[in-house]
Amino acid sequence: MKKDALPIAVLGAGIAGVQAALDLSRLGYQVVLLERSSRPGGKLTVLPKTFPTNDCSACVLSPPDSFFCIRSPHFIKQGSDNITLLTGVEVKKLTRNPGNFSLHFYREGREEELNAAALILCPGYEEYLPANLDARYGYGRYPGVLTGLELEQRLGAEGYLCRPGDNGPLQQVAFIQCAGSRDPAGGVAYCSAVCCMYALKEALMLYEAAAARKLPLPEITLFYMDLRTYGRAYESYLAKARQEYGLKLVRSRIHSIIQLPGNPRLTIRYAPEEGPARVAEFDLAVLATGLRPPDGARDLAAALGIELDAYGFCQTSPLAPVSTLQPGIFVAGAFSGPCDVIDAVTQGSAAATACAAWLKENGAGPVKSPLLPPSSGAIDPSPRTGVFICGCDHLAADLDLKGLEEYCRSLPGVDMVQKLSLCDPPAGEQLLRAINENGLGRVVVAACSARALEPVLKARLDQAGLPGVGLKIVNILDHAARIYSGRVEMATRKAGDLVRMAIAGVKATVPYMNEEATVTPAALVIGGGAAGMTAALHLGDLGHEVHLVEKEAQLGGNLLRMQRTLRGADVQAWLAGQTWRLMQHPRIHVHLDARILDTSGKPGCFQTEIEIAGERRESITHGVTILATGAGEKKTQQYLYSQHPAVVTALELEDLLKTRSPRLAGAQRVVFIQCVDSRDAGHPYCSRTCCSETLKNALELKKINPAAAIYVLNRDIMAYGLQEQWYEAARSRGVVFLHYQPGEPPRVTPLAAGTGPEGKLLVRAYEAILEEEVTIEADLLVLATGMEPPAENRRLAALFRVPLDERGFFATSHPKLKPVETPVPGIYTCGLAAGPGNLEEALASAQAAAGKAAADLARERYELHRQVARVEGACAACLTCVRVCPQGAPAIKDHRSHIDPLLCQGCGACVAACPARAITLTGYSHTEIEAELQALSPEAEKVHPTVIFTCSYCAYANSENAGSTSCPDDVSILQVPCLSRVGTLEVLRAIEAGARQIVLTGCVAGQCHFRPARAFGSQDPGPDPMLCQEQAWRRARKILGELGFDGDTVKVLRLPPPTPGRGQPLVSCPAVKPPA
Repeated sequence: MKKDALPIAVLGAGIAGVQAALDLSRLGYQVVLLERSSRPGGKLTVLPKTFPTNDCSACVLSPPDSFFCIRSPHFIKQGSDNITLLTGVEVKKLTRNPGNFSLHFYREGREEELNAAALILCPGYEEYLPANLDARYGYGRYPGVLTGLELEQRLGAEGYLCRPGDNGPLQQVAFIQCAGSRDPAGGVAYCSAVCCMYALKEALMLYEAAAARKLPLPEITLFYMDLRTYGRAYESYLAKARQEYGLKLVRSRIHSIIQLPGNPRLTIRYAPEEGPARVAEFDLAVLATGLRPPDGARDLAAALGIELDAYGFCQTSPLAPVSTLQPGIFVAGAFSGPCDVIDAVTQGSAAATACAAWLKENGAGPVKSPLLPPSSGAIDPSPRTGVFICGCDHLAADLDLKGLEEYCRSLPGVDMVQKLSLCDPPAGEQLLRAINENGLGRVVVAACSARALEPVLKARLDQAGLPGVGLKIVNILDHAARIYSGRVEMATRKAGDLVRMAIAGVKATVPYMNEEATVTPAALVIGGGAAGMTAALHLGDLGHEVHLVEKEAQLGGNLLRMQRTLRGADVQAWLAGQTWRLMQHPRIHVHLDARILDTSGKPGCFQTEIEIAGERRESITHGVTILATGAGEKKTQQYLYSQHPAVVTALELEDLLKTRSPRLAGAQRVVFIQCVDSRDAGHPYCSRTCCSETLKNALELKKINPAAAIYVLNRDIMAYGLQEQWYEAARSRGVVFLHYQPGEPPRVTPLAAGTGPEGKLLVRAYEAILEEEVTIEADLLVLATGMEPPAENRRLAALFRVPLDERGFFATSHPKLKPVETPVPGIYTCGLAAGPGNLEEALASAQAAAGKAAADLARERYELHRQVARVEGACAACLTCVRVCPQGAPAIKDHRSHIDPLLCQGCGACVAACPARAITLTGYSHTEIEAELQALSPEAEKVHPTVIFTCSYCAYANSENAGSTSCPDDVSILQVPCLSRVGTLEVLRAIEAGARQIVLTGCVAGQCHFRPARAFGSQDPGPDPMLCQEQAWRRARKILGELGFDGDTVKVLRLPPPTPGRGQPLVSCPAVKPPA
């Protein structure tokens, strides 16, 4: 694009819109992000947790490259220089003109106009509250009837819930699914896709809230029609709730809820699948209300000429999942149909990629190059130190800033002090100018949230070619001004203490220049199925060289055996077109019948050796890698498969449909059995596509032979989202759906000779509604065996150092927030390689991975900007670091520990645990922390301060609310990446420096941000970093006890994310007195 090129407008700043804006920014485009409400985040801002990881939703919403918490009181709208965030926007008029869209909107009482090169629509959804909730469920009349969203908001604010009728204990709780969804008569016909999982999450929240207060666990019953745990880890989530807490599942529709006069409990009448109607009493009923299109969707569609479906959601192409039918207009998130956060994040990234490719095709490139200037690499051994104090009104109200400035000038080793208004945009340039003009090598910034400012200022230093400058940020707003609000002298003294400690720490810093690599502008894509082909084409269309490696002699993967999608798209025609484009593309090199032999290098510069046709070898140099190895249909030994000709798998049925086999026209009775070797102990996950494939093929068989009797034996039909309409279509055409229980699976036997036509089968299954076994004489039996990852994944995982999850799929950095990013920088995964999904979902993830990879390739050099641990001292190869690292980064080589910088996340656990002090972490080394503690206070021996160590996530966010909680008069807060960085030595050094109470604050159990993210209930991903240090803290307590210190001298607090505006008390008692 030229200098006056137009930005891209993203309408809606929920999770999908934010993700689209961030990815476009990384690609170098200017973005204007418009949001109706007063702050970004969408519906996630009101949810305490998200499934399946049970992560804090604030962490999901926080910028991915920082420790920033959206629930911090410092929600600073700083991020990429390429993104302009406008909140409180009311769009009044849109004019469609591809390449030059016109938007008229009101903001802050005035009308504004914006021209945009392209649009990404992410207006989200609204909660659906059907009119019959009052009459049927008593919602709004009975205080004990809540929606799921209301329950979460109350749990988030209050922590626990009593019986709404009389504040009695919660003993029985009912969760009622499909309150308005899957109800054509009284609600909407579609499934809202998220309700089953958020109900399970809320049930777990109720259990955990009771357990935390040592109260009896409530008895929770979930009433459902189909339990749609269709995600990769969702079945484990359900198993956790059932096995550990006793969650009861009842397949039923609720008839009514009433509350009798004088009775605080609710009476629920329901009809279970087995037996007569029943009545039960509950203390609380939680309604799983669904999703509907956003307000104003029809006006938006009319203005832009986009099409909506019958329900009011945005219509997209079946094989272009984020593209509307209008050029230059893209869509992501729930506006295109109900979806969970994982899909919304993926679609946000996919929409950014599709938008960038469309702009490139139309002659427009990035507005601003994302390239960084080369760094000098020089480190001043005797650095000059400068202090910058923010002069904003928030600080001036409770601090004597002039006095603080004079105090800083008086400190030894300080070469300059300057006051800046860091909240103003020009302050960044002023800071860089002052650093350059004064030759500063060490900088202390005294302002507000360190976690909000640090990534912004570090990025500016990198952009200015100054990555070696040591930087410490001191939060004098929350840790001084607000703690001592109204006491200016004390607040100013504490601010001076904090600045003095930071100066000591930054002067002890030995800057370390992270290893860099000149980026090779080429990508390696492994796998030539739908995802790999799509990723390669988008990278090529964005201007990058691509090597596509496919192990078979033909491109297409599973698509070679598919005819149509559930929505009716012609798969073979699409595949032929994509194959032609790939083979003709000037930037794409296709290597067929090829396998990966070896790989080496680092992010930005990998070298991979491949073997072609078992003979010729070739070396490929590339900057990024995309793993798109796909998955295969599992071969089963059940139900006479491979023993009887009438038994086929779903893909084998596709082969018969492709050839229009005469067997199909003659099949009068066809039986499908779902969940064969799936959702069981051997394969504890849903393959996500089996039910939709069965619906598609059942409808296709009905077209071939309308008189055919078709039976689908299932545990649950996973027709999530808009797929429900095909479930209803199949039932309306006479397809019979029969449920079976896992403990009573169907039984299949050959029809005995002489009792009927040869080749038939007898299928027997217990039918709960009839309360008897049914027998079906089948001409054809189709087994939905699900997907399993290829065995080759294990070899590739070892070569590329990418971990696999417990199911054998490539693990991603975060299952919700980073669905296509592996823990290894520069390596991405997509499609079925990352987990089961349908074709549209695989294509969206491929677009997302291509966009991430393209952003890496757009750099001139690649540098790991995160801090990583390094072994610098004498190592005894004792394996301590190997045992405590949650990432598996250390390894012993040549009798010495080596830490892999690609795997290390910088928690510091190994630094604290190393008995030889051989490991260091820049910014948090032993020398730096000890220097800060030694500078604790000139009068520490008299005032005996309390030292609080906070992790950089939940505990630090709570410390930013410290002014709203009770704190001792002399508190000094030291931030570390993770509490695991604090060991015995740091605790004893704090005592030596005069502290008389040490408070260690970190995230709640299982929620440490440095622990590999896994679904709640899945296998243990590795050690909890905090737990690794508990032995060290016990050792410190023992030593202090022997010296006569009180048992409360060292406290450990695990803190949840703060409720906005209200933190957790960091210290719950006065400072402990020293021994006499």
